[in-house]
Amino acid sequence: MAARFARASVFVLAVLVRAQSPSAGLLDAQRKLKNDDLAGALELVQKAVSDDPESRSARLMLGMVDFRRGEILAAEMDFKKALQLDEKTARAWLGLGHVFECASFHKKAWVCYRRAHQLDPDDPDIMRSWVSTLKRTERIAVLEKYLSIVGDGEDPDRLHGVRSAIETYRAVGDRKLSRLVSGDTNARVKFLMLLDGPRRMRGYGLPVSINGSKPFKLMIDTGASGILINSRAAEKSGVQRIAAMKFGGVGDSGLQEGYRALAESVRVGGLEFQDCLVDVSDKKALADEDGLIGMDIFSHFLVTLDFSKQELRLDPLPKHQAMEAEGEPEDREISPDLQTFAPVFRFGHGLMIPTKVSDSKPVLFLIDTGAGRTLISPDFARQVTKVRGEDLIKMKGLSGNVKNVYTADRAMLEFGGYRQDNFDVIAFDLSRISKSFGTEVSGVLGFPVLQMFVMKIDYRDGLVHFDYQGPKQ
Repeated sequence: MAARFARASVFVLAVLVRAQSPSAGLLDAQRKLKNDDLAGALELVQKAVSDDPESRSARLMLGMVDFRRGEILAAEMDFKKALQLDEKTARAWLGLGHVFECASFHKKAWVCYRRAHQLDPDDPDIMRSWVSTLKRTERIAVLEKYLSIVGDGEDPDRLHGVRSAIETYRAVGDRKLSRLVSGDTNARVKFLMLLDGPRRMRGYGLPVSINGSKPFKLMIDTGASGILINSRAAEKSGVQRIAAMKFGGVGDSGLQEGYRALAESVRVGGLEFQDCLVDVSDKKALADEDGLIGMDIFSHFLVTLDFSKQELRLDPLPKHQAMEAEGEPEDREISPDLQTFAPVFRFGHGLMIPTKVSDSKPVLFLIDTGAGRTLISPDFARQVTKVRGEDLIKMKGLSGNVKNVYTADRAMLEFGGYRQDNFDVIAFDLSRISKSFGTEVSGVLGFPVLQMFVMKIDYRDGLVHFDYQGPKQ
């Protein structure tokens, strides 16, 4: 399995609440949240809210727990309630900014981050979100200050990500990245078939030329961000190394070593982009393909993945009525042409769609064309169906082998206006994936399900449309 999840720098809500004299119960809830005991944290914080409904700290902590549980709308109400109790609660502005950001209300998110920074400019977690509102050349000094504040007590992977970002910002300066320099705004690119053995298809790829190279075969992976290539492809294309980095995905071996590079040009079909960031794995080979390509690289287009015609289509996005200046964030607008699209939550590159499983309450599933199977969290699966151990099925991703694999009995998936019956869904621990995105990922819609649709993605507004083309049910 070639899906990736932990590549993008995703700003997650911090555990420690900067509040005045939090109760022992809230402190215990913070510790449980830090240790990913969501049920325990929820129980304690709900009791704290029940004991004192007017507690700003309790409402703030409830918002943090709800956000981490994937209850995004509940978290929004929690943070707004905390601000009603005290509008100068910086962490509540931070939390509300995260809610708006994942719901594609980018302008509102910036307002929240800037307000949080005004109230508490030395809070490291506020600093990391506020820096996204600055010009790239202004971010270096802020991130260096962040490193000086947190010292070595911060999570090592997060520290590595911040240092990598600083190296990247220094290398690229103020140049405009991924500039489209040639190609039709209504582009069409044929898929390449990727096989797992002589008969089983594992996914589709795109021919991608880097620095004028012979086209590489990159898997279409909506669970990934940008372009990732193996070291052999990097050597052939002559990309310029600019920063060390780590990335990861499915597997129990943790983050893998690699580096970030700058490519002078990237050509996909008739489209050519200049000054593009490319991530490189230290491995000579990732799988049968040369690497992965996330569809967020085309976020300025309406992206259509037509699996029935084996074709990528890129078309102009509808113009927003409330046009902002170039470089300014825009809030989600659903134009008349996109009224049938389903809103999704976007965490970095990850598209999370609310999904019901066998008539459960909606939970978040990652839309991932790079996943060779549809996946589900065992803990959640046990709430809706039977789960059993599985010794014969082997799972492997960018982070190595998966040790404990289960199968879940029949699961009726309902998402984007469709109901899809699935048998023997693979179940394994998704907690690392959830941690990388900062919210609970209960499952993954993989290639076997997604290939039955024509899927349209509007990354700008966080909207996805599914048009079923598979067997009649």
